Parts: sequence; C-alpha cells; structure tokens
Amino acid sequence: SRDIEDRIERLQIEDAIRFTGYVPFEDLPVLYSLAEMFVFPSLYEGFGLPVIEAMACGTPVVTGHVAALSEVAGGAVEHVDRLDAESLGEAIVGLARSRERRENLSALGLQRSHAFSWDRAARETLEVYRQVAGASRGGTSVSAGAYPDVAVDSPVGHPHVAARTPSAPSTS
Repeated sequence: SRDIEDRIERLQIEDAIRFTGYVPFEDLPVLYSLAEMFVFPSLYEGFGLPVIEAMACGTPVVTGHVAALSEVAGGAVEHVDRLDAESLGEAIVGLARSRERRENLSALGLQRSHAFSWDRAARETLEVYRQVAGASRGGTSVSAGAYPDVAVDSPVGHPHVAARTPSAPSTS
C-alpha cells in the first residue's frame, strides 16, 4: 500500500475510492449495505466475521480461497486466488458488470448468514463448558439446570447487529 495513493491519482479514480480509516462497529451495517460489493482478499483468517457481516447485510462478497472463509461462506461468495491480482481484478470487474450475479450472491449470502448467530455461538460454547465440567467431575453429566445463573438469551440475531442489553457483556 506504499504507493497506492500515487497510483489512484495517476489513474484519476480519486472520486471512486474512499479510505475510511477506523469505522465504529455500529456503522458497519450502513457501509456494507451501501456497498456494491465487499472485497476481502484476506491472506489469513481465523473465522471470517467481516464476510458474514457483509452477507447478512445483503452485500455480494469477493474473497480469497482461505480455508476459514471457504467454510464460512460456502458457495455464497465469489472465491478468487487472493495472491493473483489479475484474478482478483477480473472478479471485481465481472461482478460490477453483472447485476444478476450480484443479486444472486446477495440472496445466497443472506441465506448463508442465517446459519450464524451470537445466540448459537453462545449456546455451543456453553455446551462445551458443560461437557468439560462433566468430564472433570469423573464423567458426570452436567445438565442445564446445574447452572441456573447461566442463561443464553441474546438479542443479537446476526453478527452485524450491535444490540446490547444491560446484562450483556461488552466486547469493547
């Protein structure tokens, strides 16, 4: 990115590109929703939350072939070789030129994003803790009633929704 600004100026495309810098979490859904597409050619990804956030907003996604992103996004994104600039460029231009493909990826992404929620993540994490607690007690099964003060009742249906309740811990 060292000479990206010079290149943008040489190509006279300053009006088409915005460097936003830090964007607060609560503003991300607006940016995703207004974008023609979300391009995320990540070299390494632990999970792929930005991809799910964009899909949950109905934004078509172009992303690299990274195991985590392929697993998270499935066939709901345009996969490219993230190290091949020509391949990436062709995918972006192709998607920009095809309203039909963008609409298809948008619909697939929305559908795919429903497979993920903070509620589900919390429930599955809690189940792992219960299993580990049961194993540490000599294999005794730990039931949901064993922890009456632990409840998984999240108002957050999708990763892109920034809802908080007074009892919800802040991730900031």
